[in-house]
Amino acid sequence: SLPLSWVLRLQSVAPDQEIRMNLEQYSYLAEILGTATVVVSLIYLAVQVRHGIAQGRAEARYAFVQATSDINMTIAQDKTLASVWRRGLANPEELDPDETMQLWMFMGQYCNAWMVMHQLHIDGQLAQNQWQVVINDVAAILCSAGGRAFWRMGRGAFDPEFRTFVDDVLDKGEQPYDM
Repeated sequence: SLPLSWVLRLQSVAPDQEIRMNLEQYSYLAEILGTATVVVSLIYLAVQVRHGIAQGRAEARYAFVQATSDINMTIAQDKTLASVWRRGLANPEELDPDETMQLWMFMGQYCNAWMVMHQLHIDGQLAQNQWQVVINDVAAILCSAGGRAFWRMGRGAFDPEFRTFVDDVLDKGEQPYDM
């Protein structure tokens, strides 16, 4: 907003007269240009923040796929490990001590990945459809006999918010699919 005195002076200048700006008028022009620069900078920053959020979400989705794929492929590529996994989920007492250790290591890896995904979900960085996959996996694996045995033994190793989340899933007791 230009001062009224400046506007009146500009209006009172005859068309054939030369308009001369004084120092005060230059400062008003500088303020206008400065304001425009700030507005452009804020728009640029908003676009950058939005891009950063989108990049973070993309990285979270990739981390989700990578973490679960690595564990799944390890089990899928080895018939002996697949057998330990399958038998351990159904009845962990049937496993020998080394097989029990393998099962607990796999469970721990899954839980570590799920805990990270849980935090990404809380932070708004994990897409809802991927979060639903995590919930289904937690329920399918940890609601099994072997999953429950692992969780009773190892739940203290995980952060309190994640423990509450898993405990709630276990309390529901619904397995969306059977491993």
